[in-house]
Amino acid sequence: MKYIKFFLVAVLFFIATKPLNAKKYYTIQLATGHNNSEGYEFIKKEMRKLDDRLKKDVRIVRDDDYYILYARLSDTRSGVEKVFSEYKKIFKDAYIRKHDPSKVKLIKDFSKSKNYDDNEIQPQKGETPLLFTNDMLLDRTIYALYINSEHKGDIALIALELHNDFTMHFQVIIGEEYAGEGRFFIDFQGRFYVYSDYERRYRDFYILKEKNRDFMIVEAWEDGKKTKNKIIFFYSFAKARQYMESL
Repeated sequence: MKYIKFFLVAVLFFIATKPLNAKKYYTIQLATGHNNSEGYEFIKKEMRKLDDRLKKDVRIVRDDDYYILYARLSDTRSGVEKVFSEYKKIFKDAYIRKHDPSKVKLIKDFSKSKNYDDNEIQPQKGETPLLFTNDMLLDRTIYALYINSEHKGDIALIALELHNDFTMHFQVIIGEEYAGEGRFFIDFQGRFYVYSDYERRYRDFYILKEKNRDFMIVEAWEDGKKTKNKIIFFYSFAKARQYMESL
């Protein structure tokens, strides 16, 4: 078998090399609702007070206790002060605060053409979707094999060391030499996200399609689009090597 460099999405999600230290921003807090269905409906009702122009600059996030409606996100206070008065006219209790995006889950971002919770993949009728769980990944090493859909000889094998604190070390074993650190999490829809900087935290994820005791077949989604390459997660390097030798 001929191993050559695997470009494009072969090292999916791992090319970002920014530090993992969370950057703090300024934002405008408009409203909060409890972290339950009633609280979420309240936040959506509050959001509908905004006209289309102001709505395009807001987002809904969730932490352990609340759903929160925010407007604008800037690395300087002046970046939010210039629009603060417009939101203050509608939300009397609105205020400017420092914000750490790494502490919350982004639910909807109305500045985007597609909202993150709208990425849900609908199963076919009668089909039960498979979901990633923390037990599948925490404190494990996964060997991720990427096979180019157009050139079967182009492959990459990446070892993902997934730790209990949701940090990760990865190393390309076969393919373009690369290694680094990252983070990961499983969302409430059973999707496996891997990222190295906050800007891509909710953009790229894996969906579990098939699973047995030796490997998992997954789909990779990047910026809301499914990639064409075949991807298999193996639980052991020996199984991954055995599979590659059969290609």
